[in-house]
Amino acid sequence: MSLYRKSWLFMAWIMLLFITSPFWLFLPFVRWGLIGALPGAAFWLAHGAAALWLFRCPECGTSPFTTRIGFMAISHPWPRRSCSKCEQDLTV
Repeated sequence: MSLYRKSWLFMAWIMLLFITSPFWLFLPFVRWGLIGALPGAAFWLAHGAAALWLFRCPECGTSPFTTRIGFMAISHPWPRRSCSKCEQDLTV
């Protein structure tokens, strides 16, 4: 399976989490306060970090969720078809 396809499957998982977040994030917050929402918030932040650190271009190691513009990188929620640094096709 290509890196691009894996990235889109991960984003589908993230969208499912977003849709169900009232149950696993906001309901514990309403019930137990800030302490109840901390595990859910950590879980949500870990998924954002996984998108940037676990999905890497096999050639140069750049995440398909970032766009490099000079010395800066912009993160976005959808993966790129080609690497922003080395222009390798990530769909193969």
